[in-house]
Amino acid sequence: SEAAARSSLRPAAPLGARPARPEPTLPSVPPSPTLRRRAKSLPTPGERGLRPALQQSPSRRKTVRFADSLGLELTAVRHFCQADVPRVPLAASPLSRGGADLLKTRKPPALGELEPVLFGPPAPVLEPLFPPQPGASAGFGERVRQHKVRLEWVRAEAAGLRGAVRVLNLAYEKSVSVRYTLNRWASCNEVPATYLPPPAAGHAADGLTDRFAFHLPVGAGTTLLEFALRYRVADAEYWDNNDGHNYKLRGRRRPPAASGHEPDGGGAWIHFI
Repeated sequence: SEAAARSSLRPAAPLGARPARPEPTLPSVPPSPTLRRRAKSLPTPGERGLRPALQQSPSRRKTVRFADSLGLELTAVRHFCQADVPRVPLAASPLSRGGADLLKTRKPPALGELEPVLFGPPAPVLEPLFPPQPGASAGFGERVRQHKVRLEWVRAEAAGLRGAVRVLNLAYEKSVSVRYTLNRWASCNEVPATYLPPPAAGHAADGLTDRFAFHLPVGAGTTLLEFALRYRVADAEYWDNNDGHNYKLRGRRRPPAASGHEPDGGGAWIHFI
């Protein structure tokens, strides 16, 4: 028959061979709903420095903090109220001496208002042995017209002696000087006086007299000073020597400072320059 003929045409299996088995197939895996991203390695320090630092939000503020070698903060902020009072021991507190006014705010003096601090015995003060303001006395203008030159006032200061001279205006070119001595005329010095413009109003604005100012740089230890005024104008010379007695000043010791403490501390300020 036909079937027997077909089976006779198939090649015979070799002896000892096993029949072939079908290969197993893996089940298909459905795709993941999320998109997978390939992993990347961490950037190197060099690549990290090249990457732009634009990943932060523009609304985020940057803060900078400083620290010392131990990582501690370098700054410390403290807030005080106006009613806060420093904690002072009772023994050192001015309140124990009744100095409640010491807590009030006081403005320190300016540098030009400070007085020199003297150590040791107080230096003598020059005390005039004549009226220190002859220009305030009656008949001063008449004496200027009569003698051509007169002392107007003097004032003793820590830096020396200051004063003013009134002269009769005899010519435009004139010079005024002060001759003084500290050793009863064993030696003497002479300093020129400086012209002072007349004030806006007053008796010196009439043009009949002129005023000159002088400064004698005497030391703090001066015990005796004598001086006279010299006025040269129009080839003439006039002197004012206090009617032949010279103007004399003597040194007078300052009274010692009162001991004890004032209730409010005396308003003293210590300045380090």
